[in-house]
Amino acid sequence: MVDTIRSWWGERSLALGEGGYLRLGARELWLQRSAHDWLVATRDGRDPLAQEIALELPGVFAPPAEARLCRYAFSTTHPRLSLTPRLADRPLICRPEAPLTLLPRQQVELLVSSPIWVALAVGEPLQPLLDLPLLRLSDSWFGPPTRPGGLSYATTTRVLTERSAVHPSPLRAITPVAVRNSSPTPVTLERLNLPLPMLELYHDRQGGLWSGVVKLEWERAQEVELTLVEGPPTAAAGGERVATARQAVSRNLLFQAVDYLFGEGAGL
Repeated sequence: MVDTIRSWWGERSLALGEGGYLRLGARELWLQRSAHDWLVATRDGRDPLAQEIALELPGVFAPPAEARLCRYAFSTTHPRLSLTPRLADRPLICRPEAPLTLLPRQQVELLVSSPIWVALAVGEPLQPLLDLPLLRLSDSWFGPPTRPGGLSYATTTRVLTERSAVHPSPLRAITPVAVRNSSPTPVTLERLNLPLPMLELYHDRQGGLWSGVVKLEWERAQEVELTLVEGPPTAAAGGERVATARQAVSRNLLFQAVDYLFGEGAGL
């Protein structure tokens, strides 16, 4: 049995007629399997700070009236059930609490926390049923006004610089951002646009979730290179990958993310 406090994800099975309940922070789900369909009910929580994890599989299928109910039809259902944490399906815009100025030849690691998605799949082979955020984020837009941009999410999460202040969680992912100023002049970072769909997701030995590392390096002012580091961050060394990236690395999207650092993008 999976330790639901440390890692709620993984594969399980439900016999015919069995149901269950899952609560992950602000998100609730109810499931039930029959011979020819799966019933799935979901409800958004009202408390964005909720950290409760409850997993009752098998359990009682008793969604409240306000839950959103969906029925997925199959010629024959299979007992296999998979739950997977995922990173967001769009880039994430965030800002430090105050603009961060990095002096010449200095480097720092920023740590950004974001709510994760839960992906539910059933059957043999697995077929996806839904992919939902544990917490709704605000829609936003990134990119200078005179160049192509893209849809993203905006968050007011803190951008931390001390690992001792970070508390890894099975409900949120930490993205390490390695920032280096190799230029001869100071540079100021006022906002970040993290390409979360292009990052893989890992867990540490305690069940906390971490994305791959994002690197920002200034060779000179207004010229920054953004790269994605393959493999887990050092904080998740010894853990395992729990989800692949949603999309392949796109140089075009990375260039847009860099443009956002200097252009007038969406406000938070």
